[in-house]
Amino acid sequence: MTKHSLLGAYVNSLGKSKSIALVQHLGGADVNLLGVTTVISLSKTVTAGNKIIVSWGCYGNATASICIDNLGNVYTLCQITTGACSAALFYAPVTVGGSITTITITHGSVQYKAAQASEWSGVGSFVGASGGSGAFSATVTFAANIAIPANGVVFGTASNPDNYATTAGPNSGSPSTSISVEHDTPGVNVAITTLYAVAGASTVTNFAGTGISNPSGNKVGAGGIFNST
Repeated sequence: MTKHSLLGAYVNSLGKSKSIALVQHLGGADVNLLGVTTVISLSKTVTAGNKIIVSWGCYGNATASICIDNLGNVYTLCQITTGACSAALFYAPVTVGGSITTITITHGSVQYKAAQASEWSGVGSFVGASGGSGAFSATVTFAANIAIPANGVVFGTASNPDNYATTAGPNSGSPSTSISVEHDTPGVNVAITTLYAVAGASTVTNFAGTGISNPSGNKVGAGGIFNST
C-alpha cells in the first residue's frame, strides 16, 4: 500500500463511529427498607473508556439526586420523573476502571425501591433528556418524540410498583427503529427495566420510546440521548 493510500485510509477512519454495544449487565437491587439510599452490590470489572448506565425507580414520589460508585467515577442524572412512582436514569464515563463493588443512589426517603446497572462501549457524549413521563396505563414512555443522532442511542428507565415484567414497545421513528430491553427485573418490591434504541447511519426523527407492562397501573419512565464515540 502506498503512503497516499495509507493516509486516505487513516482519514476515512476518523469519520467512522464506534458501534454501541452492551458489554455486560452489572447487577441490581430490589429493596424493602425505609431509607434514602439504594445500594447495588456487585463484583464485576469495568473498563476505562466505557460508560455505565444506571436505572432507578421507587414506589412513591421521591427525587434521586446523587449516584456514586466505589471507584470514584462521576455520575450525571439524565432525567428524573416523579409521581405515584418515580424513575431516574444516570450515566458515568468510566474514568477509573477496575473492580466495581458498589453503586449507591441517594434519594428522598422511600421504602420500596429498585435499581440496576450495565456497562456499554461506543457510547459518546450526552445529548439531553429524552422526555420520559408517567401515567396510569399499560404503556410506559421513556422517550417522547425525540431525535436520536446518527449511530447514537437513547436509554430509558421504566419503573412500576406492581412488579409486572416490561417488554419493548413497537418500532418507532423515521427511519423505523426497534426498541430493546437490556434487563428486566419484575422484582418483589418495585419492577425496574432498562430499555434502549440504537440509530443507524441516519438520524432517527420523531422517535417515541415505550415499554409495555400489563395490566394497567402506575408507571413512569425517564431517559437520556447519547451520541456514539
